[in-house]
Amino acid sequence: MTKTTIIIGGKFKGHKIKLVPSPHTKATSSLVKEALFNTLGASVQNKIFLDLFAGNGSYGFEALSRDAKQAYFVDASLKSFQTLKKNHQKIKTGFRTKHYFLWSFYSSFKKIPKKPT
Repeated sequence: MTKTTIIIGGKFKGHKIKLVPSPHTKATSSLVKEALFNTLGASVQNKIFLDLFAGNGSYGFEALSRDAKQAYFVDASLKSFQTLKKNHQKIKTGFRTKHYFLWSFYSSFKKIPKKPT
């Protein structure tokens, strides 16, 4: 059985996304995610969201659900990268722009464009 979590707010609220099938990856609780996005509020709208150590992409998909302009997902794990792609395909949303990178945290700062694409 595949474990899942849900998008907790925005236009895709309630959509289930898979967790990374790895003992080295731990899902963020919905309470923590909700606290973060309640704090950020509408400041996410039309902004670029950087999801470092993305795992299953929970934060980035949450930001896109709340009208972020773009999301960059960065993770060095192949399992995470594959899970991110599956989650995006499963949701089949109108997410405007998303970018997936199989990079380390440190190399991501050199590679992510300075201006949005």
